Amino acid sequence: MFKPTPNTYLFSPSDLVLFERSPFASWMARLEIDKPEQLIGIKKDQDAMMSLLAVKGLQHEDHYLEKFKIDLGAENVCVITTDKKLRAADTLKAIHAGYQVIFQAYLERENFAGSADFLIRKEGTSSLGNYYYEAWDTKLSQSTKTYFIIQLCCYSWMLEAVQGKVPEHTVVVLGNREEKTYPLPAYYYYFLNLKTKFLRAQDVFQSDWAMMPDLALRRDYGVWGTFAKDALKKSDSLALIADIRPSQIKKIQEIGIATLSELVSTEHTNIKGIAVETLNKLKAQAAIQLASRDQDKPFFTVLNDNDGKGLSGLPPKSTLDIYFDIEGHPIIVGGL
Repeated sequence: MFKPTPNTYLFSPSDLVLFERSPFASWMARLEIDKPEQLIGIKKDQDAMMSLLAVKGLQHEDHYLEKFKIDLGAENVCVITTDKKLRAADTLKAIHAGYQVIFQAYLERENFAGSADFLIRKEGTSSLGNYYYEAWDTKLSQSTKTYFIIQLCCYSWMLEAVQGKVPEHTVVVLGNREEKTYPLPAYYYYFLNLKTKFLRAQDVFQSDWAMMPDLALRRDYGVWGTFAKDALKKSDSLALIADIRPSQIKKIQEIGIATLSELVSTEHTNIKGIAVETLNKLKAQAAIQLASRDQDKPFFTVLNDNDGKGLSGLPPKSTLDIYFDIEGHPIIVGGL
């Protein structure tokens, strides 16, 4: 997201994904553009793993680029320039020239723009003639995530402006090099609805902190995680209660309870949409957390659970017990 002129904004497919994942992080991204002075003293989170993943992602792209050059011939693969002034025009030239593969194609439509990893030529009728393109994306993940498809729907929508049709399919190339094909009609209208909601949120955006999306209703805060968690703590948010669900928070808020402390002291024994047993567990958990504040060691209660599951399924404690903590790795096949 950036502001090319004082009165316009240009969005990317990633901006759309961010809004779907975290309305709060999307709101902060807009605030950073409109009122950066309000963020003085507020730092973004630094994630070394994200930097590593970015490098690995580029390597994954480059591998597939070389694969296409070998399989189809380098003369049939077009690599779009990184020059910002030329890439839009060069992409259109490549599309009309009919290359088999276009790498890093820069697409634009209305107030959206972005670079698709690959455009792959397919035979079929379009305004280009007897061919059209579909968007492919390379991802390090071993499985397809929802946001991959949202991004590809956005690229496909932008492609429609060039070739006069939305492609029938889109492809995600996973970290294990598996090519997963998805029918666009199954997801396209969800994308269109999400885009409408996103643009509406941008239209009504206000830089007043009071208009910030409720942090309690989502757990994804993007690069603003430290700031968000500090804000939740200062406001004594219901979201601090361990294992509470956003849907439960909303139902509790609807009867006028806004904080963890208020839930502990409330005389309400019934809340519509929350089972009595569940409500009692939430209140008990909140009470323990409230009592544990500023203590060197948190309070706890041992729950009686004799169904043979969880901790109650363990054998008796032994001096021969060994504890082995296996760490996962997100970019290793199999995770370990």
